[in-house]
Amino acid sequence: MVFTNVQGDLSFTDLDIFADAGSGLSVSGAGGAYTGSAGMQIAVGAGVATSQATGGPAVSIVNATINLPFQSITSTNSATTGVSLVTAPGTFSAGSSSAITNATGTSFNVDGSNANVTYDGTITNTTGRVVSITNTTGGTKLFTGSINGAGTGVLLNNNTGTTIRFDGGLVLSTGANDAFTATGGGTVEVCDENPCNPAATGAKVNTLSTSSGVALNVANTTIGANKLEFKTISAGNPGVGAGHSGARSLRAAMRDVPHQTCRGQPRARS
Repeated sequence: MVFTNVQGDLSFTDLDIFADAGSGLSVSGAGGAYTGSAGMQIAVGAGVATSQATGGPAVSIVNATINLPFQSITSTNSATTGVSLVTAPGTFSAGSSSAITNATGTSFNVDGSNANVTYDGTITNTTGRVVSITNTTGGTKLFTGSINGAGTGVLLNNNTGTTIRFDGGLVLSTGANDAFTATGGGTVEVCDENPCNPAATGAKVNTLSTSSGVALNVANTTIGANKLEFKTISAGNPGVGAGHSGARSLRAAMRDVPHQTCRGQPRARS
């Protein structure tokens, strides 16, 4: 279902989309957020809608106000993204049966969208980026399912006023690419249990590993009360000599963090 350069208020009591070779729900609004007299708005009924896409994103929204509480979404082998919300205020959620697998670009992309986002499904990506959240000034972004990435990791940049939390287990092994980057504002948390309990050691395993990239880079960004909780942080490949570079980058990045609390055992191998 594709809407391009549209305006108006569109709502569904139920919506089930199955796409074999391309996008599930794709909306590009004209005029930006909905004002009642201009712009685009799209909504679906709570907990009943689904979108399944092979070869494309399950949901892609540009320049529209959203109210999209999906029961589940699935995107497999997308040539672009799994979910993309660009300049899309409102709310978005997807239930625990959701899955985004092997998007070539970014599995879950949020750019300039102050929507409140809750994604309870899994993300697996062997080549692209697992999560990118950039240029936001509000809203919460919560990821409660397991995230596994071997591509270009997590990028959080320029998100002043936004809270971003991962509490479903985060396992990133990104080779020469940086694993977890949070820079330029906002609040970030990585929990080892769900619900988060910073006083306890939970069962969720969070690990970061790179061969020659920076494993953890947090700068000019607040670490929230639920902390950054990792079992291991490893940067550097024996015999390559990148381990010391990774350690210096970690220390330099953490120097400018307003609230420095990181539980775990960060280390660099050399």
